Amino acid sequence: MASELTLRPLAASDASELRRIRATPAVRRWWDALEDDFPWSDEPDATRFAIVVDGAVAGMIQFSEESEPRYRHAAIDLFLDPALHGRGLGSEAVRRVVRHLVEERGHHRITIDPAVENVAAVRAYEKAGFRPVGVMRRSERDADGDGWHDSLLMELLASEQKTDAPSPPCHDHARARSFPDAIAAPTSTTTRRHRMLTEHETSQIERANATGLTPVVFIHGLWLLPSSWDRWATVFEEAGYTALTPAWPDDPETVEEANAHPEVFANKTVGQVADHFAEVIGQLTQKPAVIGHSFGGLLTQIVAGRGVAAASVAIDPAPFRGVLPLPISALRSSRPVLGNPANRSRAVPLTYEQFRFAFANAVSEDEASELYSTFAVPASGIPLFQAATANLNPWTEAKVNSTNPDRGPLLIISGERDNTVPWAIANASFKKQKRNESVTEIAEIPNRGHALTIDGGWREVADTALAFVRRFV
Repeated sequence: MASELTLRPLAASDASELRRIRATPAVRRWWDALEDDFPWSDEPDATRFAIVVDGAVAGMIQFSEESEPRYRHAAIDLFLDPALHGRGLGSEAVRRVVRHLVEERGHHRITIDPAVENVAAVRAYEKAGFRPVGVMRRSERDADGDGWHDSLLMELLASEQKTDAPSPPCHDHARARSFPDAIAAPTSTTTRRHRMLTEHETSQIERANATGLTPVVFIHGLWLLPSSWDRWATVFEEAGYTALTPAWPDDPETVEEANAHPEVFANKTVGQVADHFAEVIGQLTQKPAVIGHSFGGLLTQIVAGRGVAAASVAIDPAPFRGVLPLPISALRSSRPVLGNPANRSRAVPLTYEQFRFAFANAVSEDEASELYSTFAVPASGIPLFQAATANLNPWTEAKVNSTNPDRGPLLIISGERDNTVPWAIANASFKKQKRNESVTEIAEIPNRGHALTIDGGWREVADTALAFVRRFV
């Protein structure tokens, strides 16, 4: 089973274990002598995080930043418990920090400088996307202080980062370098933390694998919970599939709990959630069909673009990089979030009037009120900002590999009266996707709004999706 890796700010209780790891011969060889107060003061300009593997402290990663706008680059360094070398954990930690430094901190160049003799580290960083650009001769003293060693300067430009690459083997590397004017990173979005699967998700995975039936993974969008798919799951199970309804990271189980604790939704990024669903799919023994709505439709296309879906259905999908139309109704639907830049790091609920326009415009007042009380929950603000700026940010997480030949068949479903994702957006997504060699189709459901997966006409949409999936899996 794959290890669970988390990056979090250092805690006082981490010090003894970090000092033990730092003192092991395989790590000590490449680092300075251990300071008495490590890990707190020997690199004051560095931002540091504990590397936690399966709940236990396993190492440390740090970065330092050059804040001068003409340069805007950053440096990374880490060490990892030698007992965990060769499992790809160090490389995964580096990739997450690189993604943060590029996408959230705005750096265009990241550097690492392992010792030339540290061949394992050099190889690992190359697999993570770094490339050697020069040798810094006699750049650092050896750990024993008796001599000097050369360091290999390695760089990764923002346009070269590998966000979807598999985790390569990784080892510890050379001691840290710091740059002046380091800027503290926000703790809320510093890492794309892989979240432990819930008991419910693990149970669904085990059940799916035990049945031998083709799995269907449902991905909900913003302002909804996995329970919004319950009726769909029943339909697909009755048709001979096994259904899974995973949550976004930290989703509460009920609407009541979600509305009582809205803060749990904050700071869930497109990349973090896509990685989580890819992790769920990776535990299945068969390629699943994947069905998603709204931002779940975007996530569906992201995971399909990684080649892990047997067939996909994206219903009123949020736009990705390269999708250009921006209808006025879509702007109005997203205004409750995008109207306040502070919402980027918040959980944002919709008022009934906002829900009525964005989701329930095509149903009666009574049904709209019922849908709002039954399904509506707060949502993370940051995915809206990511989608809104996708065409301005080459390194956005809101991007889809639409040309991957392993994408599989894809159906895009659009509600004729959808205010949030109008036909112009859905059709633009279709035009980008139809370049793929796999089957790509689009269908418009007449007189339906964004609530088409949960309103009284949900069965028509479910049957349309089911008919498509049946053709291929």
